[in-house]
Amino acid sequence: MKALPVLDPKAAAIDVGGEKLHVSLAGDTPHVFGTFTGELERLRDWFKEQGVTSVALEATGAVRANCWPCATCKSRRRNPTG
Repeated sequence: MKALPVLDPKAAAIDVGGEKLHVSLAGDTPHVFGTFTGELERLRDWFKEQGVTSVALEATGAVRANCWPCATCKSRRRNPTG
């Protein structure tokens, strides 16, 4: 299988679970963070260290609301569909 090209090396993706967040930057091996406030703050700091400029969340249900306030870098753009 051919790998997809990286369009934005400063874009992160978060697979949101009830107890863990699997976070990948530009398609690298995912880093795992917890969902409690201290872990979300650690994720936020890691984003800043990496220079992350955009984040995509994948989640079902309401679990995404837990990570949104702490994980955002500077801007808080929301998906208008929910």
